[in-house]
Amino acid sequence: MSYTEISKEHLETLEDSHILLFHEEQEKAEQIEFKFIKTGLEKKQTCFYTTNNPEALKERMRNFGIDIDNNIQNNLLNIVPIPKEFEEYEKMIMGKVKSLPQDVKIRVV
Repeated sequence: MSYTEISKEHLETLEDSHILLFHEEQEKAEQIEFKFIKTGLEKKQTCFYTTNNPEALKERMRNFGIDIDNNIQNNLLNIVPIPKEFEEYEKMIMGKVKSLPQDVKIRVV
């Protein structure tokens, strides 16, 4: 499936799914990621986005039309800084996920 074929309608159909995205253009890949996260937030799903630069990511998400402040305050959006060691990353994500109710739908980018 190409970038142009990934629509909001398609993203809304993804329940208990994973997306593997290979890209050549970071901006297009990020648009897909943001659509995926925005759709989850609109469905009141808990979303995680991992990044090396949380503040820059928040600004790009705001420019895309995602209500960062409200979704973070409501614990729907979790922007997680990537630690240097993978083991620490895994512990951090699993710790956050384990603290959620069992019936919560989760999206991770």
